Amino acid sequence: MSLDQTNNTDNSLYPKQKIEDEDDDSWQVSYLDIITILLGFLIILLSFSDLNNGEPFSVSELFKSSINESEFITTPIDNIKEELESLLEPEIQQGKLEIFRELNDVRIRFKSDDLYNSGKAELEDEASIILNRVLEA
Repeated sequence: MSLDQTNNTDNSLYPKQKIEDEDDDSWQVSYLDIITILLGFLIILLSFSDLNNGEPFSVSELFKSSINESEFITTPIDNIKEELESLLEPEIQQGKLEIFRELNDVRIRFKSDDLYNSGKAELEDEASIILNRVLEA
């Protein structure tokens, strides 16, 4: 009996598969992946260099030159809060709203009873007046 005949008479559920010879060219895929990554890295480095001077520049200098410091608003948060409190003082004293500061934010909390009637989604007339005053401030 040959080796192939004994394998066919085996009572296994799965047919015997032939073992293929290992491919000797499998290293080429890994080699090509590494070459592709290196090529991409070199292209990125080339894109960051200044071809006129031949010397690379830092990315941080690129970002610094694109941002003007004069574009930022430098009004202190406390001044904004005090201005809002002075403009909305009657509503604050009546307990209709509350102004407070959290980190770098000024927050205004409205009393919900004054904004809406119970079970309705429409603003009351007095609430729209208060909101318009906040918008003006």
